[in-house]
Amino acid sequence: MEWGHRIISNGMVLQQEEDFILTGAAADGELVKITFAEEEKEVFGERGRFCVRFEKIKAGGPFSLTVTRGGYRETVEDILVGDIYFMSGQSNMELDINWVYYSFQKEIDETYCDAIRQFKVPISYDFTQEWSDVSGGEWKKAIGEDKKTFGALGFFMAKKLYERYRVPIGLIQTAVPGCPIESFMTKENAEKFQQVVLDEKCVSQEAMRKQKEKEEHDWEMRVQEMLRADDDFPQGSWKRTVIPFLREESQDSQAGIYEFRKMVELEKKPEKDAVLKLGLLIEADVTYVNGKMVGKTDYQYPPRRYIVPHGLLHAGKNEIIVKVIVTNGICRFWEKLEYSLEVDGTIIDLTGVWQMRKGKFSSEGFFKKTFWEYLPYGVYNAMLAPLMEIPVKAFLWYQGESNTGDPENYCKKFAVLIEQFREAMKRPDLPVYYVQIAYYEDPADVDGNGWKQLRREQEKAQMLPHVNMTVSGDVGSPTDLHPQNKKVIGERIAQQIIKNTEAEQK
Repeated sequence: MEWGHRIISNGMVLQQEEDFILTGAAADGELVKITFAEEEKEVFGERGRFCVRFEKIKAGGPFSLTVTRGGYRETVEDILVGDIYFMSGQSNMELDINWVYYSFQKEIDETYCDAIRQFKVPISYDFTQEWSDVSGGEWKKAIGEDKKTFGALGFFMAKKLYERYRVPIGLIQTAVPGCPIESFMTKENAEKFQQVVLDEKCVSQEAMRKQKEKEEHDWEMRVQEMLRADDDFPQGSWKRTVIPFLREESQDSQAGIYEFRKMVELEKKPEKDAVLKLGLLIEADVTYVNGKMVGKTDYQYPPRRYIVPHGLLHAGKNEIIVKVIVTNGICRFWEKLEYSLEVDGTIIDLTGVWQMRKGKFSSEGFFKKTFWEYLPYGVYNAMLAPLMEIPVKAFLWYQGESNTGDPENYCKKFAVLIEQFREAMKRPDLPVYYVQIAYYEDPADVDGNGWKQLRREQEKAQMLPHVNMTVSGDVGSPTDLHPQNKKVIGERIAQQIIKNTEAEQK
């Protein structure tokens, strides 16, 4: 690891029973003193670098690391030694505690553990070279508000492992929503499965930045234009409809706004904030209660959970308005999800009869953004390559949803990915724990064959040495791409780790 690497920073976790190797800049012949966990070593610079090794470090801490050379001195504080888990994949691995907070609020609030820590690598891409350091990030502890930044699956897994062994846990999070498996491969490995041709948007970080800014600006301008046009559009009459709801528009009606209205009658004014849950929608929405906006979401996947401030609801009739922004011909309130208003502990079911009116539509759907995450090896170069020399306990993987459109050979791709990690980390027996994707009713996979085949491909991977699968098919809803119960999945992985660890100790 390079001295100055962002992961070598205050609060870091190191892997127990592995060598801690530290390198850094030093003039030839220059004396460098390094102190770690009260052990001091002296080395001399050679070819502009120094290198020192602390062998088979033991679990414990907190420790400090100090490097002194010439008049220069730098210290890293609050270092723990325990077990590190490298966590990668797409959104189901990346989704943080905030996403599931209200499903496990009491347990999350009661958790205070500074021995569980996470380093979340910022999402970055590079299609020209492998980076030597990540673009940012810092170690955070499972305490206070910081724990809400943890990946939910990793949080619950680490919590169970810590309760079992009382050994510090470090999580290195490198997951990116929407990525196919090829994004995490080296260029050489990705090209084993596809011919890679990238356009001029990928030639530099500056070119990518400009393209991203332009697309985000153009998208937002289109949304605002649609909202203004809808406000000026002669309003048609309200018609009866039912939530959940699905409407697929014709080719001449691809982008526009649907407005949904529900009247809710309350016997008395609420005593505290209310909570409005609107399941999942396609695509974006802006939601109002009694004429005041209470929430908005810019894309389809996040669960809609909006706080209705105390004082906004009153005794008598209250109006809920949901404006759904249709971008490419589909408006949907997903089935089998919760649509409700919680008022002072009482749940009011909002499924069933609503009123609806269709606003102004155009034949031109929204343009397709550049999804950098879909492109091969960009994630590996920027987010994974800088971390491959860090010793870890195991590799965790939750991915596959973005390969359901082309599931053939997924097991072979996964085997190549595993070997890639093992070779880079110099651990031919590195344990791998992965999650089989859920039973999701994907509208792009009408007969479900893509998802079924992908799951079969994942089942084959269990035959690989030191590779362990966790199922998720019984968790969540078939209409939710992101199962909320990450606690069950995380604890299942932890139980597998415990089982394997204790079997090895016998």
